[in-house]
Amino acid sequence: MKKRNLAGLVIAGLMACTIPFAACNGGTAELSYSTGINAEGFYDNELFYRNDLPFQDAPDPGAIYENGYFYTVTTGAPFKCYRTRNFANWEYMGYAFTPSGDAWSYGHYWAPEIIKGKEDGKFYLYYSAGARELPVGAPDADMTERMRLGVAVSDNVYGPYRECRDAEGQTISFDLSRTKEGLNYIGNKPAKIFATIDAHPFYDGDDLYMYFVKQTDRNESGNSLWGMKMKSPTEPDYTTLTKLAEPRHVTPGGDIINTEDENTVNEAPWMVKHTSVNASGESVTKYYLTFSIYGYTDRRYSVCTAVGDSPLGEFTKLDRSHGQPFHGISLDFDHMSGTGHHSLIEADGETFIVYHAHTDREHGSNQRAIAADRVTWVYDAALGYDILHSNGPTYSLQPAPSAASGYKNLAKDATVTATNAENGSSTALLNDGVIAIHSFDDDKEFRFGAKGTEITIEFAEEKTVRAVMVYNSRDNWLAFEKIDSILFEGEGGKYEIKNLAYPEAYYWEDLSQMRPGGAAVAEFKEIKVKKITFKISEKLKKDVSDPDYSGLAVSEIVVLGK
Repeated sequence: MKKRNLAGLVIAGLMACTIPFAACNGGTAELSYSTGINAEGFYDNELFYRNDLPFQDAPDPGAIYENGYFYTVTTGAPFKCYRTRNFANWEYMGYAFTPSGDAWSYGHYWAPEIIKGKEDGKFYLYYSAGARELPVGAPDADMTERMRLGVAVSDNVYGPYRECRDAEGQTISFDLSRTKEGLNYIGNKPAKIFATIDAHPFYDGDDLYMYFVKQTDRNESGNSLWGMKMKSPTEPDYTTLTKLAEPRHVTPGGDIINTEDENTVNEAPWMVKHTSVNASGESVTKYYLTFSIYGYTDRRYSVCTAVGDSPLGEFTKLDRSHGQPFHGISLDFDHMSGTGHHSLIEADGETFIVYHAHTDREHGSNQRAIAADRVTWVYDAALGYDILHSNGPTYSLQPAPSAASGYKNLAKDATVTATNAENGSSTALLNDGVIAIHSFDDDKEFRFGAKGTEITIEFAEEKTVRAVMVYNSRDNWLAFEKIDSILFEGEGGKYEIKNLAYPEAYYWEDLSQMRPGGAAVAEFKEIKVKKITFKISEKLKKDVSDPDYSGLAVSEIVVLGK
């Protein structure tokens, strides 16, 4: 049987759904609603976005949130800049950086990232490029062996950026093949090559650090992750150069990884500092070095985590038992491919992973485009601290960033109860912000028996509600076909939606597989609500004989409101 296809659902430039209000039916009013997508295939981008992969040549997105916009710069010569408030409407901002005629660089302009300087408020763009100057002892070095890091500066986040220059007026690059520290690492080898790519700047308080990748060269195969402290935005402290991670090893030179072969690639680093509260109520602060594995042309290109106690480690990689890769596909996914080289961006209390994905969703390709999904923190009892969890990659309607829409997920602060819970499954799973994407997320769904459930979400005080989203199970054997009814109760009366279908686009026609991350959506004019009751009883697969799969599951409920 054929798979469902979303190709006909075109991105909306304006709000496309007109929603009539309720029609009265006795004591309960029947609430008119939209599923977020109208008959012409346009979706309401006031409330939602979808990863339609705009800009068909936008690899290695480096993102920053500034003045209400997500600004993104991408690989290319020159670097291009795009911005969006909601991940649905994108604006091309032009060229962020064009190299000058006397630049140290010559080609291969890759992986730009931007950070705002803490002392001067200027914006610094870091990038990798091939140098005109050859490495020591390598007169035949190709461009990949000449890669260095460069830095440019601008008063505006979107540019134009100009190369930073030293006291002699020369454009600045960071060339580790000519430093004592780099040469010590290179050792007695025929060519002194320390090619570097994928610059990532990170502030720990007022201290600036630089993370990057040592590129594969003739002397060494495999990309490895490195870091060093910066004296200023333009001057590294090379004495702090530290190897942080290498392919197939839990720690540099340590135990061999036996769950992921990583395909000799550890690249595209990003650093996050986060404080957890452990089971004893103590604060635990960790540094999370996130990075991509397998290589950008591989469908499995995905994002993993290593954890340390300081900005330069030592870092220990997490494995599959701790939800790794935390962002990426399973090989049977048909909706996304090659979802790596990321940025982790916070806006209005929400965190998003901005990444690139192959434009050929099923087979992969060199062509890449920008995508985004939410990430959240999940407590890992075995580790005693939080770890990152991605609610993606998705190709389905997702709530627009609350900073853009003005609507937050109110369910997180509500009291949730449910009937007919299966095997002690907790209702806390319904409003924890976590959507099950992979098989290792199976314990993150609320499961209930074959007779169905009645889920109640109740607020301490009346709220203004605009939409609800009920996320299905990632497992086709546990998925629901529809929501039997949704009852809204408030001081202004009662409103009901009946038989809200789960979109057919999110599962295969033969019911053999689900596209994870999809939700049944109902949006409507604002109503005042204190309690919402969901009744669910209909399975998508009705011929289930295995008693372990006789019930159903819901991954998450989102209530968009104020």
